[in-house]
Amino acid sequence: MKQTNLVIIIIYTLISTSIVKSQTNYVPNASFEEIEHCPEVGSQLILAKGWFSPNIGTPDLFNNCAKQGTGTSLPVSSFSIYRLPKSGKGCAGIYTYYTPGFNSEDREYASIKLLKSLKSNKSYYFEFYTVTRYFLQTVGSSQCFSDAIGMAVTKDTIIETTPFKRLNLKPIAFNKGKILDDTTGWTKISNIYRGNGEKYIHIGNFEPNATTLNTKESCESGFFGHSYYFIDDVAVYEYDPLPDTLLLCKGQSMQIGSRFLDAKYKWNTGATDSVISINKAGRYIVTAIMNGKHELSDTVYILDPKTILSAFLNDTSFCKGGNINLSLPNIGRFKWSNTSISNIFSTNLGGSYQLTLTTDCGTYQHEINVTEEDCNCDVYIPNIFSPNDDQRNDELNCYVKCGKQFKVLSFQIFDRWGNQVYLLTNALYSSISWNGTFQNKLAEQGLYTYYLEYNYVKNKQTLKGRKVGDFFLIN
Repeated sequence: MKQTNLVIIIIYTLISTSIVKSQTNYVPNASFEEIEHCPEVGSQLILAKGWFSPNIGTPDLFNNCAKQGTGTSLPVSSFSIYRLPKSGKGCAGIYTYYTPGFNSEDREYASIKLLKSLKSNKSYYFEFYTVTRYFLQTVGSSQCFSDAIGMAVTKDTIIETTPFKRLNLKPIAFNKGKILDDTTGWTKISNIYRGNGEKYIHIGNFEPNATTLNTKESCESGFFGHSYYFIDDVAVYEYDPLPDTLLLCKGQSMQIGSRFLDAKYKWNTGATDSVISINKAGRYIVTAIMNGKHELSDTVYILDPKTILSAFLNDTSFCKGGNINLSLPNIGRFKWSNTSISNIFSTNLGGSYQLTLTTDCGTYQHEINVTEEDCNCDVYIPNIFSPNDDQRNDELNCYVKCGKQFKVLSFQIFDRWGNQVYLLTNALYSSISWNGTFQNKLAEQGLYTYYLEYNYVKNKQTLKGRKVGDFFLIN
């Protein structure tokens, strides 16, 4: 059969020197400093550029510029002491819990669109700071504290039309199990996460009341049947301190790595600095440890031209009727014995091919042998069987001698009138076993036709084949 083309594509980004990357916070207006004007009353988080309420709640904005007594001033309002912001002049505030007897499961959230979408399978570090509000003694001594507050991510924005409705999201950075009752110091909440195209973050309590821990007595009494927390210094950082690959010439050394926030480091070499010096090819892995518990890792492959050639240009083969394409990193000037000057080598003829590669590291010679092979698959199905329970040829089976990972796409048997009497799909060839029955009765004696479609793997190629034949059923 005619074989489809074999395509092997290897893509690398090669850089001849180390890269030191600076960290960019993906959260715009992360500490609520950019505002349209001073908040004059509560419920004005929308005055902070980019921030919004996803569920028609009433999250608050606080700023040092607000007048005392407005309920949005810092550090003291008419009935509460608002702590100074974690940094800068402003912060936000949200209700995270209401007693069931007060306002059911009402929630407030603070949401914003990130500067960039989170890249698939890239690692990110999330954090924000929170502290609870302290009510003045003249108002009352009871306060409600709870545990559940966190940050969740979504690909799309949320516009919930039910006011104060709890968002059913799974937070990625969250506090759970420890009631936050510190009224004097900010608590950091952090975690790591692998991105998947998300664009928005949301901060609040995503837990139902039943699983939100709280100070029962104070949370179920009068006006204080709710918990309230400030939010500041929200951050999302991508962890990508290393390129995928670097080119290293013989006798050369280079520095790799970069600092990431206030992390501590460990390399697979045993080094513990953020930046290390290397002088030989290999795989280097750095792990950044945040807050003594969150670990983010990144890997770089240090390659020299000889390593690249020996790794990616091994002797190979292709099936008759097809061809082969080999793509190398574009690290210099290529000259093939078949006159090609591309980093992509393509041929539909067997033989030996020589490459001359000129790079900043020097000139290298390499040879590759390409063989054309017959990739037909040997599939055998008997031409007669007798399902008469004599323990000899009682079932029609299939026998295969060819590449690995043989898979039956479809095996059908038809009687002489064209009726389908057997069907098997998406199975191993060993599952082909017809016992000669149709509609719970022994099929009639006579000639039957079969049609087999299958996939198999040979020389790293996924091939498709088919076999058509007939057999005689004897009762």
